[in-house]
Amino acid sequence: MEVARVPFFISDIFAGFAKIHGIMIVTPEQLIFEYQMSDNVFGAISGKIAKRAVGYGELAAVESATGFFKPRLIFRAKGLETFSKFPHRDPSLFCIRVSWKNRKLIKPALAEIGLNLSFAEADRFRERIASPQDGES
Repeated sequence: MEVARVPFFISDIFAGFAKIHGIMIVTPEQLIFEYQMSDNVFGAISGKIAKRAVGYGELAAVESATGFFKPRLIFRAKGLETFSKFPHRDPSLFCIRVSWKNRKLIKPALAEIGLNLSFAEADRFRERIASPQDGES
């Protein structure tokens, strides 16, 4: 079940020669990033549409920051594998920008993501309590 959709872009891929336009889809189980890369010079060459999913258990934090006219969302991963297949410089961090006209979509999406991160952390904590540690009876 889809809860929220936020259109996004990344303009500084491959030293500014490529850009990405996509949609972040918030579901109760995971975040889905659907995007397409195109060249930043002419805008005529576009790649295939890619779809990547990130589970809430893989995220350490999600925060928003207000840039100059362009708000952004910053996703911090627990490990380097999480964003390794994303077209981005830092594998432990994924930053997307949201256009000014779509800024009102950020707040409800962040609230849902925060709630789902809390549920994932509670599930992890519950599993740790339910399974006895080595050496305990």
